[in-house]
Amino acid sequence: MANERDTFISSGLRLESAAPPAGTPGRPDGLRAGLRSPATKKEEAAPAAATNDRPGLVTIVGIYEFCRAAIVGTVFAMFLMNPDAHLASRTFWQVFFVVSNGSLRVSYFTPISFCYGLAIGLALFFRVDWGRRILIATSAWTVFRLVRFLAVYSTLSASMSSNPAATDGLEFLKTCVYMLVAVNGIIGLCMAFGPGVTEWFHKRA
Repeated sequence: MANERDTFISSGLRLESAAPPAGTPGRPDGLRAGLRSPATKKEEAAPAAATNDRPGLVTIVGIYEFCRAAIVGTVFAMFLMNPDAHLASRTFWQVFFVVSNGSLRVSYFTPISFCYGLAIGLALFFRVDWGRRILIATSAWTVFRLVRFLAVYSTLSASMSSNPAATDGLEFLKTCVYMLVAVNGIIGLCMAFGPGVTEWFHKRA
């Protein structure tokens, strides 16, 4: 009798279970659609982060522009405090010739070099393409102007061979010119043809 009653009860009952919602362990397809692993998210975020990576050449040139603006600004401030002071160090004037882009003395036009270096440095760090183009143009013009000077120098040095003082001054200027040509040539080539530089400036965040 007990077995018949148990059979009657069990046959009269019907258990139903609701379908598991999407995204639960019972639905592997929902799990794949609704959840993403951390590795997948990192892979998707990698291209977006790569578009904002500044090329190393741009960083180096930008730091150089800031440094030369700081040097020129400091020297000009010293000039304002003591206009009659003059350093006899040739190394100092060689460095100043390069960072001021061709000046052998401090004058009231020196702040132009300071403003130029600061503006170009900011343009490079904030991905402003006109800053890169201006830097390429000014570097090319400086190289052309100084190469023309070197052509004239060969004539002057021959005519002043009998004057040791003048020859020594020309040799000093020639060394400064070589240094400035090298710096501007490298900067111009890096900004024009450096790997990833043009593409980085043309990208939009």
